[in-house]
Amino acid sequence: MSQRIAELEKSETERKRAEEALKESEEILQVLVNATRETLLLIDTEGKVLLANEVVA
Repeated sequence: MSQRIAELEKSETERKRAEEALKESEEILQVLVNATRETLLLIDTEGKVLLANEVVA
C-alpha cells in the first residue's frame, strides 16, 4: 500500500513539473510572438485564433 502511495506522489510531482515546464514554454513563446513587429496569427482549421501577437490586438 505504501509503495502505491509513493508511486502516486511521484506521478503527481512529475505532472506538476510538466505543467510548470509547459507554462514556462508558453510564456516564452508569447514573448517571442509579441516581439514580432508584423501581424502574427495562429488559426486552427475551424477558424479559431489560437495565438496572436500584440500588433493584432
